[in-house]
Amino acid sequence: MAVENLVKFYFSSIAVVLVHMPIWIYLLVKYLLSPEGFWQNLVLLGLGVWLLGIIQVALWVILLFLLIGIWAD
Repeated sequence: MAVENLVKFYFSSIAVVLVHMPIWIYLLVKYLLSPEGFWQNLVLLGLGVWLLGIIQVALWVILLFLLIGIWAD
């Protein structure tokens, strides 16, 4: 029983890490581009919110169903 819960926790942790990849991609791109000025920040924020934000929300919904599937007995 304890080993089964440990395996479930392991797979749940991996799923949570994978779901948050768009946030890490956005932060990495923002760091690498190091935008200066209002317009560059606005464009980068717009791309981050629209493109990666939509992907992030979809992945959260998938994560919810995945975690329910993993932890349901």
